Amino acid sequence: MVRRVAAVGAVFAVFLAGCAAAPKLGDSEIANASDTLAKADTMFRQQIEGEPKDAVSVADNAKCFFERAGDQQIGDRVYCGPLKVASSKADWAAYAYQAGEKGSRVELGELNFEGYEDPQGYLFRTDGATPASPESVTSPAGQVSEFSNFAAMIPLRAAKDIEPEPLAEPVTLKEPAVTIKVAGRVELATIPGAAIAALDSGASGDGAYRPAEGQQVVAWQIDLGPAIDLAPALGASLPSGVKDATATLSVQTSGTALGVVGGKDTPWEDGGTGVSFTCPNVPCSPVAESSYLLVVSAASLDGAELIAATAGEQERAPLNGGAVTSEHSSVLYDAKYPRVDLASTPHEVRFTATGSEQNIEGTYSTRIPHAHLTSFEVTQGWAPAGQAWLILTLEDEKLDLREGRGALEPETWSVQAGEATVTATDVGVAGRVVFQVPADERSFAVVARPRFDGSVATQSVEAEIRFP
Repeated sequence: MVRRVAAVGAVFAVFLAGCAAAPKLGDSEIANASDTLAKADTMFRQQIEGEPKDAVSVADNAKCFFERAGDQQIGDRVYCGPLKVASSKADWAAYAYQAGEKGSRVELGELNFEGYEDPQGYLFRTDGATPASPESVTSPAGQVSEFSNFAAMIPLRAAKDIEPEPLAEPVTLKEPAVTIKVAGRVELATIPGAAIAALDSGASGDGAYRPAEGQQVVAWQIDLGPAIDLAPALGASLPSGVKDATATLSVQTSGTALGVVGGKDTPWEDGGTGVSFTCPNVPCSPVAESSYLLVVSAASLDGAELIAATAGEQERAPLNGGAVTSEHSSVLYDAKYPRVDLASTPHEVRFTATGSEQNIEGTYSTRIPHAHLTSFEVTQGWAPAGQAWLILTLEDEKLDLREGRGALEPETWSVQAGEATVTATDVGVAGRVVFQVPADERSFAVVARPRFDGSVATQSVEAEIRFP
């Protein structure tokens, strides 16, 4: 924990004038206060000597001090410094102490380093020395990162001093599992400690590091949100062959693929191949709206792309702005809205199905509450380039036959899309009709002409569907 206080030398002097008496721990005088500070001075110097020279700077007259906690009482830490540490924003090294009774007084024992934190009270020594000002200490150049060629995603709040500039052309990946917007960019002279902590679980996450030699470092603001509505859930009974819609992220730059590593306090999984938004089948659990920094270090970041891999295929977003590219359907990026709500009035038709052996009479009815035009369908995966999935949701579907009940065949449904007539794809799911249609079409004439057991109805259900 980092504790900060505005403490200056003038205030120290006022307090020290009243500190001639021996300091106390609670109501008991401390028998070895001066010896404890001398021991702390030695421990502090030894600790600093063990730190990398570019990671810490110390005041020339750095010493160790007690913290005031009452008229003569000391606090629960000894503070040594001031200093500047690349891995922390605090200006002091804190040591906890043990204490035991010695007659009517107490004796301070073993000291243990607790980390870097700032005191909350005034600092003093038994010899009357006053602390130097933290502002007199020059910040260290910063420890050089041992990591190169990496991509790490950390919460935006973990690097409060970094402010990306908005992109002139923000780019958004519309994955079945998550919506990912690349919103801003900033070049970095140092790597935030939180990014190093994502790469090294033993790192504190504080401070900043200098890039490894020959590395360029850029941070992009990444805004996450729920996935676009691709279609309703199929229900508890899923057909075999359902496509896993998990999205895994990587960065491609100068021919090198970098798996995106997830930092602490993030809503995704990192299975070793990169940050993944898990989704065993569409629709996926919604991802909360939140902002992150994608910190990337590489020899060159010209033309860098953020890649989302889903169901064996990739979508690529240029990190400096532009259009998403892929080798499959791009209708989610071209269509204004992927869903339209339709009239709730049931469609019903009385029909005679003519077969080779007999005619069958019956009634078929259903409602089509909404339709989707999308790149990805849970049973089929990605539509090919230039194509799209038109998905109809059916409710209250009933087929009554005079000669008993039967089941509709997939060929019952067809759609007129421009000049093409398309028969439904067999997805093996009740309540869903799927067509592979040209991706540039937005108006569709749907026809349901009941078919079963080789018989074809002469009457049909018809519906018009138009997407904006």
